Amino acid sequence: MARRRTRKVSITRVLQVSLPLLTLLGAGFVAIQFLWLRNAPWGAPKKSYEEFERDIIDFKVKKAVVDGNIIRAEYDGSLLAVVASPSVQRTVDIMMKKGVQVEAAQPVSASGLSLPVLALALMPYPILAYFALGLVNAVGASADFSETEKLLEPPPPPEREKKSRRRSEEEDEDSDER
Repeated sequence: MARRRTRKVSITRVLQVSLPLLTLLGAGFVAIQFLWLRNAPWGAPKKSYEEFERDIIDFKVKKAVVDGNIIRAEYDGSLLAVVASPSVQRTVDIMMKKGVQVEAAQPVSASGLSLPVLALALMPYPILAYFALGLVNAVGASADFSETEKLLEPPPPPEREKKSRRRSEEEDEDSDER
């Protein structure tokens, strides 16, 4: 029975696989958050305010949680709707007159840092690391800087040339005298 050789996993290969996956996940997150949900909680249909007010008057709304001008209403059963109210005081008055149980939302600590936010904030760093490794590998594979080093060598100082010219002139004069 032949033994299978294990493959050596390089950082370049890991980045080649993980970066497209992370990009797709990030694009999917952005698409879900901004295109599909439109800042509503998962599975919550977003209604217009006029529809919501008609539902209150028709006694369809049983419970509501008010968070600023956002109202999360619970209908018969487990149906949930999210509505932005233009006048919260008026809406709460109407709900209380129609017998809807109204609650204030519990304050949430505003850390601002969640897993999706952290993932999106750190997304550029693996991409930059991938390009940096590619650049280092490309430079290391074909690096021959001997021509560049020759260009960067400073020319000899001009004083030495003058001294050598004087010596050669003196030697020429000495040879002419003989």
